[in-house]
Amino acid sequence: MIENRNKLGQIIGKPILSKICPNCKKIFKTYFSQNRKHCSRSCYWQSMSKFYFGKNASGWKGGKVKHIGGYIAIRKNKTYILEHRLIVEKYLGRSLKSVEQIHHINGIKTDNRLKNLYLFNSISEHRKIDNKWHKIKLTSNLV
Repeated sequence: MIENRNKLGQIIGKPILSKICPNCKKIFKTYFSQNRKHCSRSCYWQSMSKFYFGKNASGWKGGKVKHIGGYIAIRKNKTYILEHRLIVEKYLGRSLKSVEQIHHINGIKTDNRLKNLYLFNSISEHRKIDNKWHKIKLTSNLV
């Protein structure tokens, strides 16, 4: 414990401790009355990430979540990607272009079977079919 003393040897202010951060191993100073274990908030969250994020988190559901639009999203490389896009990319053996659209033939957004997915080359092509949906019956162009 380090104490701040004046010229007369009297203790002034709060006593200061030197501690070692368990995450980065850096020596930092803190007041005796504080119960700090890490040198900064970022070090604290880096050490806690193994408990609160990813597979060790209490709410982990295998990396699958329901996206705002009703689609299923899968965690891949710290980001979420829509499952139907991953399925088509895997089938084609290439990444989809940003303009390429996937349509669920039966209208159920969580039904990601390959025979239920139809690949459009552009957004406008997809919109034309969506507007005429009641007249045209699609079958998968992937299987």
